Amino acid sequence: MVYRGRPSAGCSRCRTRRLKCDLKRPSCSQCVRAGCQCAGYRNPAMIRFHDESQQIMERARPGERNEDVTLTSRNLSIATVDIPINDRAAGFIITHYGRGGSGQSAGSLAFLIDLLPTDRGCLLTPAVHALGLASLANIYRSPRLVLAARAEYSVALAATNAALQDPGRCRADATVAAVMLLAMYGVVTCQSTSIINRWLSHVDGAMKLLELRGSAQLAGPVGLEMFSQLRLQILLSSLYRRRYTPEWLLNLSHEALSYRTPEDRVQDVFFGLFARVGNLCAALRDGSLRDPGEVLQTAQQIDGELVEWTRTVHPSCRFTLCDLSNGEQGPSLPPDVMQYHIYPDIGAHHLWSTYRIVRIVVHELIIKFCQQLQAYLGSLHPQHASICTHSIAISRGLVAEICASAPYVLGVGNNDKDSSAAGMYRLMWPFFIAANSVVCSPETRAWIVQGLDQIGHRVGIYQSLTLAQVLRNGQRDRQANEPDPEDIMLHEQSMRRGRRIGVEVQEGATAWGE
Repeated sequence: MVYRGRPSAGCSRCRTRRLKCDLKRPSCSQCVRAGCQCAGYRNPAMIRFHDESQQIMERARPGERNEDVTLTSRNLSIATVDIPINDRAAGFIITHYGRGGSGQSAGSLAFLIDLLPTDRGCLLTPAVHALGLASLANIYRSPRLVLAARAEYSVALAATNAALQDPGRCRADATVAAVMLLAMYGVVTCQSTSIINRWLSHVDGAMKLLELRGSAQLAGPVGLEMFSQLRLQILLSSLYRRRYTPEWLLNLSHEALSYRTPEDRVQDVFFGLFARVGNLCAALRDGSLRDPGEVLQTAQQIDGELVEWTRTVHPSCRFTLCDLSNGEQGPSLPPDVMQYHIYPDIGAHHLWSTYRIVRIVVHELIIKFCQQLQAYLGSLHPQHASICTHSIAISRGLVAEICASAPYVLGVGNNDKDSSAAGMYRLMWPFFIAANSVVCSPETRAWIVQGLDQIGHRVGIYQSLTLAQVLRNGQRDRQANEPDPEDIMLHEQSMRRGRRIGVEVQEGATAWGE
């Protein structure tokens, strides 16, 4: 193991300038004195592990060693350390998903650092190996690693199924973590356009686990973090299928407030607003909300509360705007985006990205609804026309913000040292939703496609390449466009009873509930 010195917990500005950081909250004294926004502090426990895979591979390549080394009279044989491939795979996952990448705080799988020491290699370890091997296989395009990943996946799948069938173990944190890892394995190895259905099946399984675990899962930091992550996936799936948010999930989220720190409670408040957007789409789908005025009023009210929510976000979760100046080697951005964002950590980046896609859904609903009204009535009331114009402008701004947030996880300019697979993993769907927006320009869509390709090749997430191909083809996922049998039944009942949602529902309505 390479000793890299004692890791510093100080903020990025103090570390860069080699200043002593006093770690005060919400901002250290050095940043306050300089009038700068403090980017937050690192957790030393998250930066104890370093991915040495690339360095080891470079040192092991023949013919690339330094020829200027002076040897003694005796012939010295230099033995390279043979690191087991499974250890490299685990190092990749801990570095990119557990720690969030170089210079960043905890990643989306930070709880693995607490769970792996007690795993004894029987449940989480093969799942970590499978995910890491699959990622490395995609990055280096290695058939040998593909076979190794599949072998570990089979072991992990059998162990997880056994845990799920055990009444005592099925509620354990390690079992939920294993389910999350296997779901990520499906995303990393995905090369099929039926990505939506696969994702939905994983979410349905996780939803049953969360309901089974109940309030007890909220008491510990590991259970609370996994609950928060899976809750978001459940919300996205409910929004996609235009289904109401389960009542038990709303109740658990209300209970979670008592376990949060004051700065973390904003995510539970945001969850409530997100759930209301999903319920609005569900009400449009089942016909319980039909009056055009009420639909637009409800959508505008939720959007206003989302904007108000941003004012309650703790300073430690806010981002900084950076202008692109002439001659500066900044990040590559679409032609109409002149700023990029700097975030304190990937958790804050993910929170803001989710906020933007939820607002895009709200304004896309308003735009589509106004377009349907215009098609049905022949013209729009001036007030509705003004609402539609405003929503178009807001949607364009949100798409631009998603693009401006991308350099933080993709790397600013040519510097990708601070990028992480965890951040890129969470950027795929904001990218895809932004590119599918009715206001997204062809230039911006092409830039997003390049970004999805970059994610797929750099950190080995093949679902990102699949999403890019779907956008290139100019069509949505085929499976997602096929009507749900339940949708057909509700549609036929609605037509028989003469129900209308403002205007007659068009056959081409998308999954967001237009």
